[in-house]
Amino acid sequence: MSNKNSYQPKRSPYIQESNEQINNYIKSLDLVYKDSVNTSQILELKLLELLNLLSFQDKGQVFLSVLSVFDRPNEMRNISEFMELHYSKNLKIDDYALLTGRSVTTFIREFKKIYGSTPNQWLIKKRLTKAHSLIIENNRSITDIAIEVGYENVSHFIQSYKKMYGVTPKQASLALC
Repeated sequence: MSNKNSYQPKRSPYIQESNEQINNYIKSLDLVYKDSVNTSQILELKLLELLNLLSFQDKGQVFLSVLSVFDRPNEMRNISEFMELHYSKNLKIDDYALLTGRSVTTFIREFKKIYGSTPNQWLIKKRLTKAHSLIIENNRSITDIAIEVGYENVSHFIQSYKKMYGVTPKQASLALC
């Protein structure tokens, strides 16, 4: 039985043969970023650089036509399934709306009907609940956990965690030892 709101990919992946420019781009990533912590701004710029490089290489304009398919999905995706899979991504509400095939207003309205809260409130609670379970289960750094649950700013993560749990993530981690 097919759910009309579930997303079904309809296109095959775009394939670009490697060449010297693309190989040099990939080597440069390894040389420059091998042992560094990347911010989302740097990663976004590097991704845009790669997209521009691929577009420049594509003489038949196939790449741009493939990208235009993703401008707005043809079918609306199931919000619950999508959010459960992607809540830990550092995306804006506008991004979630676009990726589920809805306007921001429609996304927020439908989200509230499903979850009984705003997307921002739900995301914060969901991410912090996951972070709390990771702190309890693992012996990982707070920074790694913050990034894994979608926080790029560790200070903001610590403040949000303390607001929800009454202690900092480090205090919660130490209390378990």
